[in-house]
Formats: sequence, C-alpha cells, structure tokens
Amino acid sequence: MDELMLFGALSAQRTEAALLRGNAVTERFGLTLTPEQCGRLLERRASALRETERIELGEGILPKLAVALCDSPCVGPENWEETLGGLTELFYHFKGACGERLGDDELLAALVRLYNGWAGGCADRIADLDGRAMLRFARTGRVGDDDE
Repeated sequence: MDELMLFGALSAQRTEAALLRGNAVTERFGLTLTPEQCGRLLERRASALRETERIELGEGILPKLAVALCDSPCVGPENWEETLGGLTELFYHFKGACGERLGDDELLAALVRLYNGWAGGCADRIADLDGRAMLRFARTGRVGDDDE
C-alpha cells in the first residue's frame, strides 16, 4: 500500500507541475491557476478517481483539459477552477459509463464540444447524459434524435 501512496503522490506532483506550466498557454485567455487552486483540483481528481475506482498514470487529464478548454467562451477567471474540477469529474464518470469505448482524447474533445455548445457552459447538463448519449455525441456530434 505504501508503494501505491507514493505513486499517487508522484502523480499529483507531476500533474501540478504540468498545470502550472500550462498557465503559459491559458494566461493568453486571462486564465491561470495558483498552486492552491491546483491543490484543490488535485483533491477533486483524487476523489473522482476513488469514486470511479480508477487510477491515472502520468500527468493525467487535467493539464490537457485546461489547454483544450482555455479558449472557451463559457469560462472566465471567476469559474475556471470550478469548471476544470467539474469536467474532470465528468471525464472519469464517462470513461466508465462508456465502457472504455472512447479514448481519452476522444472523450476530452467530446466533453469540451458539449460544454461549449449543447450544454451552454453548464456541466450539470452534461452530467444528466448517460454513457450511450456520450458515445453517440462523440461519434456523430449529436446528443439525441432532435438534439433537444
């Protein structure tokens, strides 16, 4: 168990460093993360991983999500941390709900497109989808028969 805890700590350090490096990209859009915000995001990530019984190798999805989302018209400095945390939780939820049929990059792209488009910047709206709807959107760009 000590080895697993050490692995988790090293992974968290790598992810925090990657998030802070990502500020070089995101700051062009007025979005940066402090070390304290990174710490809170890492706590949310750890909780989401526990809840979904997943592990994450390397830097994980958070740094990629930050770069993919930084040009979103739906985020600003006031909701940057919360949006990253909420979409991180949704990412892990949908990894399981989709039965591993979507790769990380494919799921990440679908989440960002949904958030910026159909969901209108509301992560809760995305949370109401099931795995089949996420798969359909990732593959066809449509949420449902009429896109509600």
